[in-house]
This record gives sequence, C-alpha cells and structure tokens, in this order.
Amino acid sequence: MHRRLYLGLIVLLAACTKPPTNTPIDVKWSQWSGRPTQPGQEVTIPQGTSVLLDESPPPLRGLTIDGALVFDRKDLTLQADWVMVHGRLEVGTEDNPFTHKAEIVLTSNNPADNVMNMGAKVLGVMGAGALELHGRPYASSWTRLGATAAKGATEIVLEKAVDWPVGAEIVIASTDHYGWQAGVDPAKPRSERAIIKAVNGPRITLEAPLSYGHYGAGADGIPEFAEVGLLSRNVVVRSDEKARDSSSAAYQVGGHLMVMGGSARLSWVELRNMGQKGKFGRYPLHFHQIGDAGAGSYLRSSSIRESFNRCLVIHGTNRLRVEGNVAFDTFGHCYFLEEGSETDNVLSGNLAVLVRALKDDQRLIPSDSNPAGFWITHPANRLTGNAVAEAGTGYWYALPKRPIPFGRANQDLTWMNDIRPRTTALGEFSANVAHSVQNDGLNVDRSHDSRLCPGDADRNACKDHKLADLTDGVTTVYNPRTDPKGSEGDDAKNPPVVADFKDFVAYKSGGRGVWLRGVNHRLSNPKLGDNAIGVTFASNKSYLEGGLIVGESANGTTRITGTWITGLVGFEHYDGHVGVEGTTFRKFSGTAQRDVYCNGVKTATLTVRNAAIGTLRWTSFGLTGQNYVKNVKIEPGNTAVTYDPPPDPCFTASGRDPHDGYRTAVFYDADGSVTGSAGKSVVVDNPFLLTPDCTARADWNAHVCGHLYGTLSISNDEPSPKPLAGNDLSSALTLTRDGGPSTRLWGMPNAFTYFEARLIANRPGTAHPFTYTAAFGTANRSAKLRVGYNLRALPDGTFPQGSAGSFVRVALPVPSGDVWIYRNYYFSEKNNKTTRVATLAELDADTTGKVYYREGDTVYLKLSLTQADLEGKRSASVNYHVCTTLECK
Repeated sequence: MHRRLYLGLIVLLAACTKPPTNTPIDVKWSQWSGRPTQPGQEVTIPQGTSVLLDESPPPLRGLTIDGALVFDRKDLTLQADWVMVHGRLEVGTEDNPFTHKAEIVLTSNNPADNVMNMGAKVLGVMGAGALELHGRPYASSWTRLGATAAKGATEIVLEKAVDWPVGAEIVIASTDHYGWQAGVDPAKPRSERAIIKAVNGPRITLEAPLSYGHYGAGADGIPEFAEVGLLSRNVVVRSDEKARDSSSAAYQVGGHLMVMGGSARLSWVELRNMGQKGKFGRYPLHFHQIGDAGAGSYLRSSSIRESFNRCLVIHGTNRLRVEGNVAFDTFGHCYFLEEGSETDNVLSGNLAVLVRALKDDQRLIPSDSNPAGFWITHPANRLTGNAVAEAGTGYWYALPKRPIPFGRANQDLTWMNDIRPRTTALGEFSANVAHSVQNDGLNVDRSHDSRLCPGDADRNACKDHKLADLTDGVTTVYNPRTDPKGSEGDDAKNPPVVADFKDFVAYKSGGRGVWLRGVNHRLSNPKLGDNAIGVTFASNKSYLEGGLIVGESANGTTRITGTWITGLVGFEHYDGHVGVEGTTFRKFSGTAQRDVYCNGVKTATLTVRNAAIGTLRWTSFGLTGQNYVKNVKIEPGNTAVTYDPPPDPCFTASGRDPHDGYRTAVFYDADGSVTGSAGKSVVVDNPFLLTPDCTARADWNAHVCGHLYGTLSISNDEPSPKPLAGNDLSSALTLTRDGGPSTRLWGMPNAFTYFEARLIANRPGTAHPFTYTAAFGTANRSAKLRVGYNLRALPDGTFPQGSAGSFVRVALPVPSGDVWIYRNYYFSEKNNKTTRVATLAELDADTTGKVYYREGDTVYLKLSLTQADLEGKRSASVNYHVCTTLECK
C-alpha cells in the first residue's frame, strides 16, 4: 500500500513539473560534431538539428541557427561577433523561465560587417525564426517610493514589498526639475543607480548612501513618488566592454537586436550597452517592418540600460505588446514608433529614466536633441500606465500627414498614401506619468516632415530618409475624424472623434505639463504640479475637464529657477475655442522675474504674477473671446488670474512679435466661479476693451466686465505699398472706438496684413452703439479688404447672453471711386452683393446684412449675427469683402 502511494506521488510530481523546454533535443553542444574547435570560427546549426548548449563555447566569429539552440539549465555565456536566428534560439520558456545566469555577448569590432544587411554586432531574427529569452521573474519590474528618501540615506521604503535579489542594481528616478532648471549641472543627472544590500518587504537597504533626495509623497494632491526600477536580470544580452571604452574604435558601437521576421518573445531580460550611436536601424531592440506579425512578439518586464541609440524601436510593425519594462540612461528618443504606419501596439506599464539628447550629426531625426520618453507617430496605439523621468519631453505625439518611410528603397509604398495619422482616432492614452523633463510632459504637436515628399505627396517619391531630408518643428494639427481619409472641415459628413487624454500626471516640467494642438481634444482628470505652465491648448473645441493643478507643491527640493520662465500659470487660454471646467487650482501665488529680449538683446526684466488662469503670455496670435472657465475651484490664498502688461513690440529684419493677441485678451466666466458673477468676462488692462461699467482687479492686472466680447478680423489682401517685415508703420492698423480709446495692431507674425482683436460688441437694442474706425498707416489703402465678426458657443452649444442680434459697426478706409461690397465668403453679382444706403440710421435699422453706408472715403458696415446665424452652430461668423473691382477680380 505504501509502495503504491509512493509511486503515485512520483507520477503526480512528474505530471506537475514543467519540462525545461518543449523543444526536442538531438545532441548536446559538448558532443556535437559541428561545435567549434578553436576561437573565431563561424558555426551553423543546420535545419532539423536541435542542440542543447551545455557549455560556454569559445568566442565565435558568428553563429547561424537554422535549427535550434537551447540553453541548458546552468550558468552559460555565448560570445559571438553576430548571431543569426532562422530557426530557434531559446533561453528559458514563458512557462519555465531560465533561473541560472545566461549571457549573450556581441563582440564584433569590424564596422564592415553586414550580416544579412543588418550590419555589425547583430543578434538577428529573420524568416520564420523564433527568439525566446525568459529570465527569472519577480513580483514587479518597477515600483515607486512609499516615503521620501533623503540625500545620504542608505535605506529606501517602497510603496509595496518586492522580492528583488541582493546585489542587484536599481535606479531611483529624479523628482527634481531637470538639470539647469534646478540650478544644477545637467551633466550630473539626479536619477541615480544603487545596489541592493538587503531586502525586507518594502524596505531596501543600499550599499552606499544616496547622492540626492527623492520625493515619495502626495505633494498637495499630486502623486510625486519617485519610480524605482530593477535594472539587473539573470538573462543578459550585451555588448563587449569595448563599447564603453572611449579609447576604442568601437566606442558607443554596441550590439543590436533586430527582428525582421518570425517572432521575438522576451521577458525578464537585460539589454545592456546596446545600440550604435548615430546609425539608423541599429538599436537595442528593433522590430523592423514585420506588419501584423508583431502580434506574435512581446517585450515584458525587461531592462534596457546604458544604450547608445534609443531603447525600443517599432518600425512598420503592429500589434506588438511592450509591458512592464525599465529603460535607463539612453540616447535619443526612447520608446520609438518610427514612421507613422505603426498601429495597434500596446505600451503599458513601462518606465523611461534619464533619456539623453543626441547632438548634431549623431541625431537620426532633428528632434533627437529634445528626446522623448515615448515618441508616437500614429495615434492608433495604446499607452497606459507608463512613466517618464528626466527626459527632454515625456510623451510626444509627432504625427506626420502621411508616414515618413525609412529603409524601404525597393518597396511599393502606394499603401502608405491611405494612412492619415493626423485624422485617425486616438487609441488610448491613460494613467501615464511624466516628470523632471526639460520641456513638456505631454506634447501633441511639432512633428517632422519630409523634404523629399512633403505633406500629401506620394510616398513612393521618398522611400528612405536621412537627417538632412527632414524638417523639424512642423506645426501639427491633430484633428481625429470618423473617416481619417474624409473631409476635415465638415462635421456633418465626417463627424469628429474626441481624443481624450485621461488621468495624466505631470510634475516638474520645465515647459508645460501639457501642450495640445488640434481639434476636439479633451484632457480629463489630470494631476499637474510644479510645472512652469500647467496646460496650454493651441486648439479648437478642446477642453480641460476635472483634475487638479498645483503651482508650487510641498515637493520643494528645488524650485524652477531662471528669468526665462513666464511665471507659473495653471491653465493658459490660447487660440480657441478652449476652456477649463471642474478643475481645482492650488498654491498659485507670488511673483517671478521675466527677462525680455528683442533681436537677442535684453530689453527689460519684468515682474510677472503666478496665477491659476491666464492667457498664453504676450502672444501675437489670435484668441477667442469666448474661451471660458466653468465650475472651477480656486482655493483661498491663490491668485486667480494673471494678465501681466505686455512688453513693447519686437521687430526684426525678417519678422515681428507685436503681442497683438495678448493686447486684447479676454476670457468668459460662464458661471461666476472666478469672478463671482456668471456671464462676466475677465479682460486685460487695455482701455480699448473697457468702459466705466467694468470693475478693476489690480491684483490681476485685469478688469471684470459684463460686455459681450467678439472677435473682429480685418485682412488687407492687396496693401499698397507692400508692408515691410520690420517696424513699418504703414502696415500697422489702429482701431479706435467712439470716445477715443484705441489699440494698435501690427498683424500676425506669419501674416503681416491680417489683423485680429477682441472688442465690445453691440448687443441688440443698444441705444448708442459703438463704431470702430480702422486706420491703416501712412498712405496705405487697399484694393481688397476682408472684415469679419465672430462669436463662439460653449461646449453645450449656448452662446453668451445677447449674442443673437449682436453687431459690430465698423468704419473702413477705401480709395476714391467705386467700391463693390459682398457679404460672406462665396459671392457674385447675383449673390450676396450689398447696396448703398443714404444714411447711417438706415444701416443701423437694416436686418438683411446686405447694405452699407459710405461717407467720402469711409465705408460703414454693420456686421450682425442673427438667431439663425447661431442656430445649431458652435462658431458663428459674418464676413464682408470690400473691393475696388467687380466681384473682387
């Protein structure tokens, strides 16, 4: 009986024990006739042969695996100039990970090597090859501090218990401002490595004291907890030591792992000293043009450390899973989607710490000088629960109009012409974190473009690109639509799709926590703190909803320094229509010093206020009078608004920065949560915008007014003489309101003859309506003027009180002789032509919008918006053309 029980137990244990490999083994390496007899040989494992690597071979010139090579369960090292996998290379399996020590060391120092067009020092996977690398798993690959760690501490407390091994290396992320912004040398990063001496649940004892403090607490509601990542793994793919030897010709020429077919499944693997600085296609891990076959691959819980050229590159590959990885001390954009054709990839729970800039000719694309933790070129991917610390930018959605091909010289790229990153719906962006970055935590703007096939051009005209083929900082409007290939301007035929960036955390950003450019964006429930600016939308129909923004939190290890800053602002109004609703603002007070430059010469140092809400400081570009706030909570003791006086205009030989937009800045308080009175507007201190009915707020440098503020635009389409680029008063426009107050405009920086200003619109029934007289500079008359009046609705479709029937009466200079005036953009002699009336009273009484009044060389127009103009609209406009020729021809 006992014997039967014993035998049964053996059978049961055998059934429950997983075999070390499912790959049938034909022969051990030590007994295989094809093994090398001396160092430096090339070895091929033929198809149909499975070899168990039971000893560490001598260094190889190269290894081709057409069959299978399986690491035995012991400590092993495989050194080779290159390894090419057409069959199977296995170090552990997903179900039975490798628990000993395994190293694959790439050693070639011959730059002429070009193995299967993959270059030198490569671990490559091609055809139907399978790479399976699975190291010892732990409960987590990274976590966060559970308490602040002081400088000099030898123990840290994590937010949860870990089972990391003694002797392992970890990284503790900076929670300070980036480099020089914190008043420290940027060459001395504040993210630091440490070695584990002991582990006791969530407590880790370190081998040496910390060089810097690392915050680990809720900083006035912002979760400013330093990330702590495990760097060491027992399965390692690395370069030889020459890659780190600055005296070697192989310095920063690391190995690279390139997947051009088949599959690569990596978990709990360490990639160290990989990538080749300044070389396209030579990255620590590179999934290269395998399309939907990416579904068979993944990178999980691994570390990519001390790399010379990016971290992970996804190029022409879809449906890949990248989860729980730690990247540390890398160059150039880190997690990188290359072209703009990559979709349905999942990047979840990854960490990027210390992402360094590539300089000059080491850059692969221009923006490598401002490297992002995550560089995303197509929105239809999922980013969830990731974190970035100490990079140029946190998350950068750099969306080209069409994909920008790399390395596709012999391919037909017609299929790429149908891909529209800028109008494709957002896959997912949620619960991501960025901090201690030089610029923006989240940037949706400023992609690059091709000089070879710019914009919409056929992709077959530009199948490969180098640095010189790319333009930088291209204004990028992300406007997602139901049909990415359909119209971008017709909401009825091609409805918009809201891009919702959810639950984002950004702190200690030297630029903005969030910068979005596009249409129909949402920023939902963010937590933003200690950023120079919290949020700016260079957008339309884009709104901040909920969340918390903190000016200066309890994480006061360092404060942002330098007179380059604008003063801390939580939410900046810009462009429009934009707004903020349901957001709490905390700890915005005090002032900052701001240096002002013109032509590279400092002209002033101004004192600017820190405040919860403002307008993009001193902008020259257009705004919307109905940019709004609603249901916001500005905590006691905070400065609610800042409208600091703008400096004098700056003119250069090639452009201008006149601050036109800021001089007539206005925002609308829908419910009184800022001003205390619903329907009021907060107005910059400019007499042109004010009447005695306004209430001054000296602490804001602003006024609270009950007027309706619309936007007047005037375009001088055929000026004479042509305006100069500099301070040419002949191209300036002065708007004067009845009673004397005026404002001077110089035009947009990129359109000198287009002028825009907010002004007080006349509500219906106004007894004494204002007239606005436009006067161009010296001897400047136009053969063609365009003038418009615009109001915007709130997201619920409501316009401010008095919008229906509101109007702007404008007096325009015209040359002597006949004029033809047409209403709206589309017109002819039979359609929308206006007629002249005899008196100004007749103009005021008109309800058709098709009359004008002329007195000498001045034409009076009544730009009026009726209820019909507003009905069902989010933006209501009326426009006129004033011309000296029939039909403005």
